[in-house]
Amino acid sequence: MYDELHPLVARINAELLATLDADHAASLDEALRQLQARAEELAAVAVLPKADRRRRGTG
Repeated sequence: MYDELHPLVARINAELLATLDADHAASLDEALRQLQARAEELAAVAVLPKADRRRRGTG
């Protein structure tokens, strides 16, 4: 499946990014880098509920 989808996704991404000039593309890259870093910080300290796997398939 990867071998089928990767070329399509890569082409779509290239077409989308072609909309941006170099400065805007660099700004997008930096914004995404900052968002990823913040998401990783939040995930590292998050206290999230665990799924109750014992009740799987009931209900």
